Amino acid sequence: MQHISSKDSTGRRKPEADIFGREDIQQDTQEFFNYIMDALHDETNIHRDQSEKPYEVEDNDARSLLYHSIRYWHKYTTQNQSIVTKYWRGMETGITICRRCKNRSVTPQTSDLTSLAIGAGHLVGSLEHYIRNETIDDYPCSGLCKKNGWGPSQVDRRIYLSRMPDRLTFRIHRGIVTPAGYLAKNKSRFTFPFQNLDVEPYFIPKDERGIDRTDAEVAQTADTERQFRPPLKYDCYAVICHIGDSLRSGHYIAYVRDTDSADPTDWIKFDDANVTHVKVGSNAPNDEAEKLFGRGRQQAYMLFYQRQGS
Repeated sequence: MQHISSKDSTGRRKPEADIFGREDIQQDTQEFFNYIMDALHDETNIHRDQSEKPYEVEDNDARSLLYHSIRYWHKYTTQNQSIVTKYWRGMETGITICRRCKNRSVTPQTSDLTSLAIGAGHLVGSLEHYIRNETIDDYPCSGLCKKNGWGPSQVDRRIYLSRMPDRLTFRIHRGIVTPAGYLAKNKSRFTFPFQNLDVEPYFIPKDERGIDRTDAEVAQTADTERQFRPPLKYDCYAVICHIGDSLRSGHYIAYVRDTDSADPTDWIKFDDANVTHVKVGSNAPNDEAEKLFGRGRQQAYMLFYQRQGS
């Protein structure tokens, strides 16, 4: 699927006809999600007139990943503060270490959606794969390797979830390349918990959560803002499924938890104009959990989670 940005090369917003709804371009539900997030942020950002100058971490700054994540967020919200940053916008923080000169580089960034590979066929396995250590060859190290003219190096890189929003969104990457070189849909079964998803194992590790208490803003945020500290448990409240054999065509349906019911297994299924009450996760004979995990031509494509207590 082609990604449609809401802004042109100058940073100005494109006409809506170029962003969404064109008949000549196939767009999927992730494109719609990106469009809605961009529009909501653009319209509700109270600092939209501020130019963006992100916080950059100097190489080999020994302070923790949590410290740099919080400091980045403080800088970011002086230019971005909207309904999206309040509820949906999270953060990921990458750390890259050169195997030759041991240069340490930290790169925080914001994210509204985490795109996961199917991997072992379940959400936990996909999250473990997402934060795995990755070895990169021929990397342009910016430390002593660059200073001494040693050329490209080999580095280890990992990414951690570093700010956990009230609403957490996952996209299941179902594109695969066939032996003939064509992009096809991976229709493999993919399971995920409907309740009590604990994402702390994929959050910044405990030995990287120390805080420089001389920085009062960061220390206060670490103590008071739940987005930067456990517990980090979530419940699924919506799932979007794709029905079809190809990524280039098909049909989307949505399942949404019925918030008017105290029973978490009461959900509502939306299929165009057809709206029906269904059971999900109840183990009843007519339960539709397996349809969400993937059956036939229908597979889960986007998962929406709400943080417990939010």
